[in-house]
Amino acid sequence: MDLKQLSYFMLIYEEGSFSKAASRAGVVQPALSSQIRKLEAEFSVTLFTRTSRGVEPTPAGNLLYDLALSITKEIADTRQKLAALVQSDQVSGIVKVGLPPSLSRGIFGKVMPRFVADYPNVEIKMVEGFSGTLTEWVQGGKVDFAIGAMPVEAAGLRQRKLHREEVVLICGRPIAGPQFTPCYLDRIPNLKLIMPSRGHSFGEEVLQLIADGKVIVKSTVEIDGTSGSLELARSTDWACLCPFVAVHGDVETNNIFVYPIVEPALAWNLFLLYDHKRPLTPAASRFVEVVEQELHHIRRIWAELNVKYGVQKALKAAT
Repeated sequence: MDLKQLSYFMLIYEEGSFSKAASRAGVVQPALSSQIRKLEAEFSVTLFTRTSRGVEPTPAGNLLYDLALSITKEIADTRQKLAALVQSDQVSGIVKVGLPPSLSRGIFGKVMPRFVADYPNVEIKMVEGFSGTLTEWVQGGKVDFAIGAMPVEAAGLRQRKLHREEVVLICGRPIAGPQFTPCYLDRIPNLKLIMPSRGHSFGEEVLQLIADGKVIVKSTVEIDGTSGSLELARSTDWACLCPFVAVHGDVETNNIFVYPIVEPALAWNLFLLYDHKRPLTPAASRFVEVVEQELHHIRRIWAELNVKYGVQKALKAAT
């Protein structure tokens, strides 16, 4: 048994398919099958059984996968420790990170200057994508880690909750009162709402709220992109739902109205996502730390704005 055979086995186990595993590994399927046959012959066991939906692990396959997780983690940890020993206190390398567009808009301009100043020998490569795409990029190794808006259930991936974010209503016109007035989405007259596409989980959630009468709209339009949605909301009387992090810097500029939402309660949770076979490097861990610091700062801004605009007093008066 060698590490290549073990990695091929783990890909098949996680994908439940030889063809999908071959695609992720960048090899032809017969080469993958040959390696697994050698592995099975060496231990005189059957690792997978074929089904109409792909392949399923045998008890021996389940046992080997558990052992393989431990082996690959030890190897990855050893590589990191040796790299840290060689580099001493110098953090360097390339960090490939995937971010959703709203988070990229809200924090990347603040995070990058600080990070580059503290870690000048680290090169950052950032790509934007929605949660499903980010998950695929982590699985395929296109990015070292991603920060996504939704938790995912995918074999081989680890996730950690980083941040809870309020969803706010924004518009270029005062459709729900003065700046930062708490609002109810079933009480705004003639609400014209910009929707995320139906293929996204948040879009499906909003559609269900409309169907349940918890969000009352005059009309809707679907835009599959953060920049387009925000620009339409900023320049018209159409409104958009987005996480506060995306617009926290716009509240005091007087060119957009931001409304905290009382009902229905909408939250945006952020999760760190990475492959357990590729633990975060020291450079990647430092980048995540800087992101978390900026997110904590935005939480303080939210609390300060609530005090400044008397949100709690407004809520008490409304009830």
